[in-house]
Amino acid sequence: MKHIAFRFLSRMNMLLASLIAALGIGGCKQQKTVAPNNTTDDTNARPVVKAAEDDAPVCMYGVPNARFEVSGRVEDTNHKPLQTRVGIGTMKGEIQYIVETQADGTFRTEFSGFPVHIVYFTVMLPEGEYTFAKQLTYGEPVSTWDRGTASADTVLVVPARRKSEPEIKVKYGVPATRYTE
Repeated sequence: MKHIAFRFLSRMNMLLASLIAALGIGGCKQQKTVAPNNTTDDTNARPVVKAAEDDAPVCMYGVPNARFEVSGRVEDTNHKPLQTRVGIGTMKGEIQYIVETQADGTFRTEFSGFPVHIVYFTVMLPEGEYTFAKQLTYGEPVSTWDRGTASADTVLVVPARRKSEPEIKVKYGVPATRYTE
């Protein structure tokens, strides 16, 4: 009985696989050529896909992409450059890249990712972190999925450092004492 069931399932799988293969090959004959094979885009030497006017739009899949060129300068309110680390991210509260500033406070980096309209900077100083947002400007798009190069050039002005307040220590049963440095 097991042998008969195994032979039946085996033959049924072969029949279904043959049917699927035949339908797949037959379906390709009805597909229209969207663009001739010799048509290329001069910028990237890739085939250009153009839909005929009477046809449905060409289906595309994938993830949109953009290239980011981010540069700037970190300084305090007195226009003195700060040498520190700057976290860069495309989502608020998330640091994706960390760059070190030069002695003159400048930084520059390039990366690619999902297209966004705002990039976030987090200046990391010993007394705390300061977050800034900057609107991006996009160049010419390369294709439908490649938004082109987004650039942001900014000056990040960190607020003046506060003098640290004397620490107040409280012990139970003892009056509060202010310790000075």
